[in-house]
Amino acid sequence: MGLLLLTPLVIFAQSSTEPVINSTLDGRVIDAKTKTPLDGATVQIKGTTHKASTDNNGKFYFKTGQKFPYTLLVSFVGYQTQETLASESSIEVGLVEGESQLSEVVIVGYGTQKRSDITGSVATVSKNNLTQPAVAFDNLLQGAVSGVAVTQSSGQPGSTATIRIRGGNSINFGNDPLYVIDGFIVYNNNSYSNTAAGSGSGVNALSSINPSDIESIDVLKDASATAIYGSRGANGVVIITTRRGKKGKNDINYSAYAGQQKITNKLSLLNASQWAALVNDINVSDNVAKTFSDSAMTALGQGSDWQSSALRDATIQN
Repeated sequence: MGLLLLTPLVIFAQSSTEPVINSTLDGRVIDAKTKTPLDGATVQIKGTTHKASTDNNGKFYFKTGQKFPYTLLVSFVGYQTQETLASESSIEVGLVEGESQLSEVVIVGYGTQKRSDITGSVATVSKNNLTQPAVAFDNLLQGAVSGVAVTQSSGQPGSTATIRIRGGNSINFGNDPLYVIDGFIVYNNNSYSNTAAGSGSGVNALSSINPSDIESIDVLKDASATAIYGSRGANGVVIITTRRGKKGKNDINYSAYAGQQKITNKLSLLNASQWAALVNDINVSDNVAKTFSDSAMTALGQGSDWQSSALRDATIQN
């Protein structure tokens, strides 16, 4: 009869000090001050070539076999690069705006350059301005760039805004800047663009550009920056780059808004009889005969309320 030998079972417990291996890491990159997500920020595992970019919600995702903890290098244009220790599978990183932006890439007339290599005066409109709802792109320039004055000269819907880069340069000729959209020169010609129904203000020739489609706006302000455009750039150049697809990245974005518009300050104007009385008072001060008799003034009555006829409450949606 044989003997049955039993080998004792030995269980080895894993030490709690061993680093945890996790195959995934998801996180979010935001502005430390405004808490808004940063789209296009670069997140890299320090010491490796493994990197990812954030989406329009500021989120990124890694599939890695790195051992926790490890260091992340987080960078974004206009912000200070930050090293963050990742010790768990989810993380949020807040970036601080950098005072020095010499490594930022800026679009110029003949391609792109690092800001540190540019000798001319080039300004870039902040991405925060580009996300604001606007009727036309020139509204995005208001208060966004130093040395650029944007004046809304009329309240007519679709009317043009007057844009001056470092003031006017000519008395007899135009002072509008040159616009370059995706590499194509566009002449605004606001002075010649109108409804053809009268001598009212011009209609903005560039209002056909959807502000939501604009990726970036760069303004070339001085002679050295605009030299590539010759005399056409004498009043400055506004370079507009629209959104386009990116290789290896699929994005679907949807945005909408709805609301109601109504007049907030209706002007208190004279009625017909009061206006006639004013005309008569002016006639008296000029020592000429009165234009309206008392019976004519009475016949005019209240007249028409043209403000109420022209204005109404209306919905707006995009």
